[in-house]
Amino acid sequence: MDIEVKIFGHLAPSLPHHQELNVPENAKVEDVTKILRLDSNLIGLITIDGRQSEDQNLVTPGCHLCFFPYLTGG
Repeated sequence: MDIEVKIFGHLAPSLPHHQELNVPENAKVEDVTKILRLDSNLIGLITIDGRQSEDQNLVTPGCHLCFFPYLTGG
């Protein structure tokens, strides 16, 4: 199934920041993380279709999955 993935910040400098990705049916966020070889320790926020999500959430056909790094500042 096809999903849309956006990677923000410094999580994967060598990957496109916006891409379509074909993943297996019943894939979870953690599966996509592994496919993209993202370091899960650097991911601060995950959203699916604009809603905060976790590693164990399923991705659905056509969804928009976003990975954000931890935010700092002050």
